Amino acid sequence: MVCVPYTVATGGDYDRLEYVICAVLEAMAIESYRSVTENFYDLALKSSYTRDDIASDMIDIIVGSAFKNVVYEYSTSLNNVGHIFSNIMQAQSYNFASRYESIGESADNLLTALIKEYGTVFK
Repeated sequence: MVCVPYTVATGGDYDRLEYVICAVLEAMAIESYRSVTENFYDLALKSSYTRDDIASDMIDIIVGSAFKNVVYEYSTSLNNVGHIFSNIMQAQSYNFASRYESIGESADNLLTALIKEYGTVFK
């Protein structure tokens, strides 16, 4: 997690500077993922910290099946649609259809706005 304080910009040009800083941070994260992560898995996890080939194979299975759920990640921004099942279970109400109907259109509009915002950032 990285944050860029608002006070970084000088002369009121924060919006343009923010995109440049974010692009540099993203490039650093990608390079770190490419160089550090692969070596960490191969050298540390699969060689140093495992006892046998089965444990090494399990690490491959775990890493190969991991994914990121964007809707869950942005759930708060999308009217908590990613937490809909847990919220229903906590309320001991099993009526998914009515709960989704109450937040679905709003979440869809928020997702459309989020996609549009990302489109303007990465042009």
